[in-house]
Amino acid sequence: MDSKAIQKELKENGFCVVTEVVPEAKCDEYLETFQKWYASVKDDGQRMRTWKSIIKTHRIGHFEAAWKCRLHSKPVFEKIWGTEKLLTSVDAVALTPPAEKGDGQFREPGGCWLHLDQGVKRLGNHAYQGAVYVEETTKKDYCFRVLKNSHAYHSEFFKKFPKVADKTRDYEFFKLNKTQRKWYEDQGCPLTYVPVPKGGMVLWDSRTIHDTDPPEVGRPNADKWRCVVFVSMTPAFWADESCHEFKQGVYKKMQLTTHWSSQGQKAFMNYKPKKRKSDGAFIDEQSIEELPPVAKTKQVKLLMGVEKYDFGDGKPNGPPAPTWIP
Repeated sequence: MDSKAIQKELKENGFCVVTEVVPEAKCDEYLETFQKWYASVKDDGQRMRTWKSIIKTHRIGHFEAAWKCRLHSKPVFEKIWGTEKLLTSVDAVALTPPAEKGDGQFREPGGCWLHLDQGVKRLGNHAYQGAVYVEETTKKDYCFRVLKNSHAYHSEFFKKFPKVADKTRDYEFFKLNKTQRKWYEDQGCPLTYVPVPKGGMVLWDSRTIHDTDPPEVGRPNADKWRCVVFVSMTPAFWADESCHEFKQGVYKKMQLTTHWSSQGQKAFMNYKPKKRKSDGAFIDEQSIEELPPVAKTKQVKLLMGVEKYDFGDGKPNGPPAPTWIP
């Protein structure tokens, strides 16, 4: 899919699926790596902290497989923004065995956690969130959903629900209630399931209302894992020195972040190891003690603000920085 087609779908629908971002053979390799790690954590008696199958602990976003997926996605973000000079998030990974094996949840009628991730202070488009699918997902599996075209009503939504606007000034995540969801549907924003092929990627405007729906009972592929690497990249030109310093700290501490990658970034804390036994033995919840080789490359250091781009080299720097309101 060329850049114009991607941009057109994002503008019209608020989301877009891009295929063949990661070769299938590489997906198999990355999936096996994640599965072995997951099994080792379980075998060691560690408590797997997840939310909707999303893992933000163990420095999982800095695993070699996670960084490689991120790098596979970079050309897609280059097409969107019209520049190679990007900064990246170090987002979470969604990883869960088949619910049929008792480690996960099934779809429930009316189940919903539709939410938005962009608060009222950000005017217009500030980012495209992304998810690289290491394993295929169909409408019957753990499937991504959006309220189609909801990005176009972001500002109107806050005018209609001013209390929500106030809540998102400091904490941008907001889960819709039934009244708010119906308001979007009344604007012509239908709930839409978005299947993604193996090695593909879904992108969505950060103003788009979205969630994921667990797998159906009796689905055809009962042995299928959920394995998704979340990633977002935005122009490095948008970031000031404090933003670069923030990213450098994240890189050094091997922290994970929210999807914001150039402005208004936030990091998740690194959980300290917990005691396992009365004899004082500890469980290492970090899983890795140093960055993998791929994360030490020049390309990754540029993406993390550790090394700086040359904005005066005559090559495109991307669009102007987005607008913030008081």
